[in-house]
Amino acid sequence: MEVEDTGIGIPESELNKIFAMYYQVKSGKDNLHAVGTGIGLAVSKQLINMMDGDITVSSEEGFGSTFTVSIYVPLAAMDSLDKPKPQSDRRLNIFMVEDIELNITVAKSLLESLGHQVSVAMTGEQAIANFEPKLYDLVLLDIQLPDMTGFDVAQSYRENYDDLPPLVALTANVLKDKSEYFDKGMDEAISKPLSVEAIAKVIDQVTDHHVPSVSVVKEAPSKAHNEMYEHLLDLDMLESYVDIVGTQPVLDSIEMFEQMMPDYIEVLDSNMTAKDQAGIVSEAHKMKGAAGSIGLKHIQGLAQKSQSPDLPAWWENIGDWVEEIKNSYQNDIQLLKQWLAQR
Repeated sequence: MEVEDTGIGIPESELNKIFAMYYQVKSGKDNLHAVGTGIGLAVSKQLINMMDGDITVSSEEGFGSTFTVSIYVPLAAMDSLDKPKPQSDRRLNIFMVEDIELNITVAKSLLESLGHQVSVAMTGEQAIANFEPKLYDLVLLDIQLPDMTGFDVAQSYRENYDDLPPLVALTANVLKDKSEYFDKGMDEAISKPLSVEAIAKVIDQVTDHHVPSVSVVKEAPSKAHNEMYEHLLDLDMLESYVDIVGTQPVLDSIEMFEQMMPDYIEVLDSNMTAKDQAGIVSEAHKMKGAAGSIGLKHIQGLAQKSQSPDLPAWWENIGDWVEEIKNSYQNDIQLLKQWLAQR
């Protein structure tokens, strides 16, 4: 867990002292920024250490601080887990607007396995030119497209058509407040990568058709789910995906990811050499979407940091994040294949 602020930061000379009991960082002779008693971090560290964890800090004066807490916790035991699985006699005709090929492959595989038909546009221009509202029951609109945003596409649809199917935004961001999406013409919004639960829920919400669900009994997590898989892979997403489509589509998607990554890395390295921030962010965003679509949580997280230049000390850390992506992704893929082999 990380807690970040954008405050005054902590001098490097003070970083190894701030977890001491009653210690307060001095800020000039008047100590204007010292408040409280100086025990909060010390007590926090003791509690975290008692849970076999640790707390660390990184900071840059004038830009803020980041405190990172790492703890080990057991998986909760569950006897069963009910998951919605669409079993409808009505098959939707879905128009999907997405620019990353691997994301398209994964999403199409999932949607088609549920009985739906999927047509694809990879740019905003194609989304506008190839769209005929009467042909589709649902539109899935990626927000970040190469030539415009999904909001721009939605605005065009609403300006040119009176009768539209539901417009659902696809976003790689964490969804906390959907009001922005509603204000900009969307009927609903879901996070990528797509999950069975999210698709079933959104179809219930935005269409007049109720999709019944059936209970899928899932074995309780076993000790074989070791900490490495939990750390590197998005097991919830992968298990849901594999339960529906099987392992082969995932393996096919992994192969595509392996073919794409060298090109992503080549462009990213070039942008790093040129110190092209916009180029780094763009390529990292592609990596994030591609990694997330096959459940590579570790790589997805690194790419998320790499595409976020507003993070504290981003320029100081971006080189390390990129190197970790380059050095780790093949190992993570092998672990994903091992996990699939056990299914």
